Amino acid sequence: MKFESFSVDNIKKDCLYNSNEVTIYKELNEKVRIDCVCNFRKDSKHTIIFMPSAQPKKDEIQNPIFHRWSWSKYLKEQSIITFSDPSLYGAKLHGGWFISGDENIDYIEEMAVFAKELLIKLNLSENKIIIYGSSMGGFGALMLSSKIENSYAIAEVPQLNLLNYPYKSSLHEIEKNSINNKLENFYLKHPERIDVYERFLKESYIPPFTILTNREDNEIQEHLEFISKLTKNGRAFNFSGDINISINSRFIGHRPLDTSISVSIIKSRIIEGWNVVNNRLEINKKAQLFFSNEINEIHSRIPAFLPHKHDYRNTEYIPDGEFAHLKHYSINGADPHSENKVTQVNGGLKAWSVWHSSGRTDEEQLKIAKFVGMQLVNAQLISGEVPLNKYNSGYYSYDKGWISGIQLKNVALWARLWSIENDREIKSKLYDAIYAMLKCYLRPIADGGVISSLIDVDNTLSDFLLPQEYPIPGKSKQRHVLNGAQFAVLSILDAAIILDDVDLKAKAIKYEEALFEVANLATWDGGENVVTSYGLEYYTGLSEKPLLSNAPYHITHCVLGAILYKAFSRESWLTLTDKWISSIQ
Repeated sequence: MKFESFSVDNIKKDCLYNSNEVTIYKELNEKVRIDCVCNFRKDSKHTIIFMPSAQPKKDEIQNPIFHRWSWSKYLKEQSIITFSDPSLYGAKLHGGWFISGDENIDYIEEMAVFAKELLIKLNLSENKIIIYGSSMGGFGALMLSSKIENSYAIAEVPQLNLLNYPYKSSLHEIEKNSINNKLENFYLKHPERIDVYERFLKESYIPPFTILTNREDNEIQEHLEFISKLTKNGRAFNFSGDINISINSRFIGHRPLDTSISVSIIKSRIIEGWNVVNNRLEINKKAQLFFSNEINEIHSRIPAFLPHKHDYRNTEYIPDGEFAHLKHYSINGADPHSENKVTQVNGGLKAWSVWHSSGRTDEEQLKIAKFVGMQLVNAQLISGEVPLNKYNSGYYSYDKGWISGIQLKNVALWARLWSIENDREIKSKLYDAIYAMLKCYLRPIADGGVISSLIDVDNTLSDFLLPQEYPIPGKSKQRHVLNGAQFAVLSILDAAIILDDVDLKAKAIKYEEALFEVANLATWDGGENVVTSYGLEYYTGLSEKPLLSNAPYHITHCVLGAILYKAFSRESWLTLTDKWISSIQ
């Protein structure tokens, strides 16, 4: 392709506007320049910058090369700038990741200066800017966006830290042909050119962005850890908008989405904009004005809090002792003879808790706990599956049975019974039942489990999966319930400690970290009245407002919050629980 070419020093607006595409360049020195293909539209409100990907190894190296410049035909109301990678001038590489062999030149910084100069000269400096790229281009898009105000980055399957890049041959080419140094040594001097996080840190700024990935991309774990790292260390930065990760349901590996899908994502970002508050909690504070009357009404219906009965803050967490606060359950919610498997296991755990708290002397209560435990074990052994319930919420009905995250209480009961059982055969049955259930639960809903992501809720949850109470098969958005998740996490932790399973304990800790963020999001403050949301449909997109109608569950959340404080030694649980409790007292 050949376009009319101009130096940025002598471009003329009229010429640019009257041509479909032109190339504009800026010379950095006698050997290197920055090239871009441009398509400017008068009166455009947005400018889209496309960053280049690495070139296929099987192809002859092209310089310059302009990936996705043809997408301008789908984006007819926006001005377009499509960059080539200036590092191609410094060395013969299929991909240079915008790294200069001259330590005195930062290509990302130079590209930002060049882009700003173009926008000013074309009277487009007031435009909102979307910077898009995939793989190497996503790496560049995130870096460039941190240097350009009023920009939003969309990065598909990006590299984030080249030191972790799995294809070492590409890095060896950079070391040999560009920087003439080991990448690790280069990183010590210029970490911001190798690591996106370090670039953000240098700028003290995180631009708004979306990372697009999928579960077959070999760098997805790094994507998830990157979001978590940013949110955990957020105080070191300034924010100007939302940061997101979108995990596509298609397993396509390390490749971009189809053009039509990517273009639609760009268009949707143009429509939605990005002048939003970064922290979802701040959004909740604004929304609370709408719900203040509802919160006040619900708060009046919360039963009196009885510290001597429910407050576990001053008791030790003993995984083979009382389970949560089931000792206080009414017979309706804890019936060892119920056909409902959740109510049944509640009855078994209640009997165990009464037996334990009375000094482990009440043999009748232990007999009930064993009866329930073995009945559930036998049901599982006969069917070869987790004991299932029928379910009808009024919205979703499962005649063939459904698996509920809260049924993980079975694991808590079986582990306790295993710990005191002397009969080898029964002990083996209990052990096998525990891991059969965990194998079923600790997998995604699409695979028949009860683990689903809460990435739609808040950025900090993007690397976590939570077991949930009401899974909806085939649905991407799920019916998480706060106390159900609290019970499930405690059940997994109990079993892990009793069975001395380090891997299982690590999973429990992961879930607990995510759950604490959910608990924060589900806290609503109406003046002095604090209420926790019971169902999390609002946060997962199934409902238009938080489900606050189950006010008595606020008591359950308080109790379980205090137990989680003891179980995981997280002071923040106690702070949050104290906030919940103080509003009731």
